[in-house]
Amino acid sequence: RIKYGVVAMKDLATDILTWDQFYLSGRLQKPVRVLVDNWDIRMVNTVNLKMAAAASLLLLPKEFTEHDLYAKICSLSYMGDIRMLFAEDKYKVKKIVDGSFQPFQLMYRPLIQDYISEGILKMSDYRQQKAFKQV
Repeated sequence: RIKYGVVAMKDLATDILTWDQFYLSGRLQKPVRVLVDNWDIRMVNTVNLKMAAAASLLLLPKEFTEHDLYAKICSLSYMGDIRMLFAEDKYKVKKIVDGSFQPFQLMYRPLIQDYISEGILKMSDYRQQKAFKQV
């Protein structure tokens, strides 16, 4: 239930900004509980969240639901992980998003609103759900 890590701030910032290892940055794209908050890292992670949202938009179809977006963001850190083929629960991403939907909204809603304001996304109805359409 609990995973924790201790990492040098320099290493954390480097991974967040470069996706070099994609381990720490991938973790921070999902809701986590931070035990020692650092304003600088929080600001750097904003870049990570923006990059995750942008990458996910490139991988999603033209129309998608909010759940689809969070699932795609969540799945980024598992792409290429061979364990997902045989050792991990194939519903892992869905379970993470379903169990943390509101925290995902808190993390990504401001970015979604920016995309709507910038004309990158439009609200739509898709599969009888509130959804988005890429412009």
